[in-house]
Amino acid sequence: SWVRFYARYGWDIVCKHIRYARLYWRFHQAYRLARNGIASGVEDVAMRPVEARELDMLELYQTSPAAKIIMEKAKKKIATVPPIAPMA
Repeated sequence: SWVRFYARYGWDIVCKHIRYARLYWRFHQAYRLARNGIASGVEDVAMRPVEARELDMLELYQTSPAAKIIMEKAKKKIATVPPIAPMA
């Protein structure tokens, strides 16, 4: 019957919206934690840019000739970009 179909269809839409709202809330909370961590001076190591001296130490940049070329390009780029001032 059409009533049963639309009841199920409506319930399915409501459930999808609830799941989306929960997902949005989780991402929003993670964003707030990251933003507040930056503002409070706590620094996440993964969010720091790669320094030139780290390029020589990381095995990722030493595995192939192409990786070494990319490492050299990254070193040149790092040398031309001024350092970011720390947040107050």
